Amino acid sequence: MLNNTQIKRLKPKEKRYRVLDYDGLYLEIKPSGGKFWRLRFIKADGKPTMKSLGEYPGVSIEQARTERDDQKRAHDYESTTFKEAAKAWYLTQTYTSEKNKKQVWNMIDRYLIPSLGDLKMSMIKAGDILPILKGIEKRGKLEQCKRVRTKASQIFRYGIANLMCEYDPAYLVRDATEKPKPKSRAGITDKKQFKGLLVAIDQADTLNLVTKIALQLSPYVFLRSVELRSITDEMIDFKSGLLTLPAINMKKKRDHVVPLHPTAAALLKQAIGVRTEESNLVFPGFRKGRLLSENTFNQALRVLGYDGDTHVHHGFRTSFSTLAREVHRFENDLIERQLAHVQKDSTRAAYDRSYRLEDRSSMMLQWGDYLDRLRKTK
Repeated sequence: MLNNTQIKRLKPKEKRYRVLDYDGLYLEIKPSGGKFWRLRFIKADGKPTMKSLGEYPGVSIEQARTERDDQKRAHDYESTTFKEAAKAWYLTQTYTSEKNKKQVWNMIDRYLIPSLGDLKMSMIKAGDILPILKGIEKRGKLEQCKRVRTKASQIFRYGIANLMCEYDPAYLVRDATEKPKPKSRAGITDKKQFKGLLVAIDQADTLNLVTKIALQLSPYVFLRSVELRSITDEMIDFKSGLLTLPAINMKKKRDHVVPLHPTAAALLKQAIGVRTEESNLVFPGFRKGRLLSENTFNQALRVLGYDGDTHVHHGFRTSFSTLAREVHRFENDLIERQLAHVQKDSTRAAYDRSYRLEDRSSMMLQWGDYLDRLRKTK
């Protein structure tokens, strides 16, 4: 390693020459007598190159070595392969279930890794990604095509933030494939048929009690399946009559507040009262410490005679959305807010989770009263 005394003794020659300091850092002496720091490294395409780090003594030995270390760290990131970046990104993600977590990696491993895995992040172009998406599109899997592109884009954005690449090539092909047509989940929207469903659940004595209570609660809170199955004691405030779901449990990753109708609160208390295992889950799964299976509610509905084309658990959201508008004429903004749909107005979307809570509490009280009447009338 060089020191200041050695550098001062280095004299110019007819041709420029270089003296190694350490780990790729050289001092280049020019015929004019100028002394310049140079860093030797291998580019992402495998070709060697030299990079200038400044002139000595304006850039001291210590500064040159620090810059060398910084440059090499950045270069190491630039040499990261897509597979390495995908694994690093994957470890930063949180999921509501182990099954969902595995599905995400299986999708990446099946569609992206075979073609992109060994390529350096900094070298991947939009042209490398498009054939993958076109192949999925050709098989008619438009929703899968959308998911694959989204995951690829998330990995590249992670790469940009960590100096592995400079742009997101997956974003450039976002409009290159046919968009999937939105599918509506089967849900009963006829008042008489909806009443029949509520009565059928109330009279379903053959269902597991935990499952039955969860189904009875569903029309009062109309949460997504995983959101309902993930409710814990800490999320419920019986005194204020509020159920607060943390962002990690929500599809849109934002806290969500559900005003509880007295019947909904009573059902939650009943579920906690009949719980047989030591768990903070209100609706614990049949295996200790696990959530109920994601198919539990739909299977229970099939037992009651409601198949996937008539009404599924997600359909309670459809039932509320339709009947709340047609029967009660509730304000659209309140309905969408209570369904935890992201507001198109970015300013409004940034409001506190309790936005219009008083109005929503009034709506939920009226909706719950309506459900009570449907369940009790002949």
